[in-house]
Amino acid sequence: MNYQDHATKYLYLRPLTSKRATEVAHELLKIFLEQGAPQILQSDNGREFTAKIIEELAELWPECKIVHGRPRHPQSQGSVERSNQDVENMLRAWVVDNKSTKWSIGVYFVQWQKNISHHRILGRSPYRALFGTEPKIKVNRIESYKRQTIAAKKMAENSEKLFKELKVGDQIVLSVPKVDRGPLDSQNINGLVIDIRNGVYQIGTEVGIIKNWCSREELQLVLNNGLEDNKIQKDKFVSIREAVANLSIFNGQGFVKCQCQSGKRQCQTNRCLCFKKNLKCSSKCHQITTCDNK
Repeated sequence: MNYQDHATKYLYLRPLTSKRATEVAHELLKIFLEQGAPQILQSDNGREFTAKIIEELAELWPECKIVHGRPRHPQSQGSVERSNQDVENMLRAWVVDNKSTKWSIGVYFVQWQKNISHHRILGRSPYRALFGTEPKIKVNRIESYKRQTIAAKKMAENSEKLFKELKVGDQIVLSVPKVDRGPLDSQNINGLVIDIRNGVYQIGTEVGIIKNWCSREELQLVLNNGLEDNKIQKDKFVSIREAVANLSIFNGQGFVKCQCQSGKRQCQTNRCLCFKKNLKCSSKCHQITTCDNK
């Protein structure tokens, strides 16, 4: 388990025997009692973090709010995802250098090395940013916050350059999630921006209008994809999976979706349409809740 303080990038690594919610909650409790609970606990959308026991743990600290990232969207937890990659590489090197298979011990050496290493954005090590070498730790936190603000501003500027605002009538290609397409289907769908509201875009295609509104990051502006306004089928709404299936010569991933309710064996029996047809649940299934069939 990788637990990281967002402000100082200080890292806590904990070896787990499984990803059960009870074990995750136990390790989180030990960290909270040692360093205090955060105001915001951000996690991926894994079922071990959406379980009831994690919510009960957060209730012990009323000011602690749990925020979940988007399923199958690691970009929403970019800092931790990059840290995970570093930890994996460092742990692999530790195992090789020490000729040991006891990775559960190695994670603590990796944690120490990560925390004392210079961090480019902070301008110091996470250890110094958290504990400080001077009596007043607040000074270090203020400096870390300033550098974080500068880094965030640069990221926003780069994002604005990379993702310029679209306008109605722009021709685009829409990225298709892997779970919504077949192995040989196209990774993108040609589309046209037909409406814009609150920074999200409604996309029309030759097989219908996409039901869900899309964020700018999902769309790529192109000069000409051969799609004009008169080719848009505006009297029909389709999901991304349905659009792929209609455009595919392989029938796509299929557009079956289930409405299974939360439970211990959710989407794990033939009562689930997706499970019965040997398909993975998509982002259109049971909307918010997670399941084991993703």
